[in-house]
Amino acid sequence: MSDRLEDVKRTLINPDLIISHKYDENKRNYYLHYKLTKDYLLVSVRYLNGGGYIVTAFITKKLVKR
Repeated sequence: MSDRLEDVKRTLINPDLIISHKYDENKRNYYLHYKLTKDYLLVSVRYLNGGGYIVTAFITKKLVKR
């Protein structure tokens, strides 16, 4: 994902979709849609003690709707 660092930042600043995690109320999935390839960049963030950190980021074809 190091080659997509700017896309990760853009996803967190201006996501196309935000979905809360089903089992963890402190976790959110942020999505950026790539229209040409019909893929999504998923950036999973966990919030803890007033701050947040990225748990993982990857390209996927599916939205995880919880």
